[in-house]
This record gives sequence, structure tokens and C-alpha cells, in this order.
Amino acid sequence: MGLSTFSELKSSVADWLNRSDLTSVIPDFITLAEAQLNRELRHYKMHNKATANIETQYSATPSDWLQSIRFHLDDSSKT
Repeated sequence: MGLSTFSELKSSVADWLNRSDLTSVIPDFITLAEAQLNRELRHYKMHNKATANIETQYSATPSDWLQSIRFHLDDSSKT
């Protein structure tokens, strides 16, 4: 079954719940599910490479940063 619109998604959730008293909160359920999926799921297409010169104890992260996967340091000082 394909869901191509938000209305179709709400209707499908309502059918799955089989409860008429929850119809008004279905958009909240969908919003909460989207938020949880955005927190937990990572796809390789979300990976991005960044280069930074870190000269102080702290450095700013990119504005679209979600989490670090790997760091590679090009430094000969070993400290």
C-alpha cells in the first residue's frame, strides 16, 4: 500500500488503531514518530566529510552536524 499524502497516512493510522476516539491526536503520533526516527536512524547518504583546523581546546561543529563517526588527525606531535 502506497501512502503519498499526509491525509492517506492519517487515514491508514486511524484504520490501524481501530479507535475513533484517537482521531484528533493522530497528527501528534506522526510528529512524535518522525522525531524519534530522525534521532535514531542514520543512513550512509547522511554522512558528510568536513575539514577543520583545530588550534584551541574547543572547536565549532558544522551547522548540519548530527554526530561524529570518525576523526582523523594529521599531526606529528602525538599529544
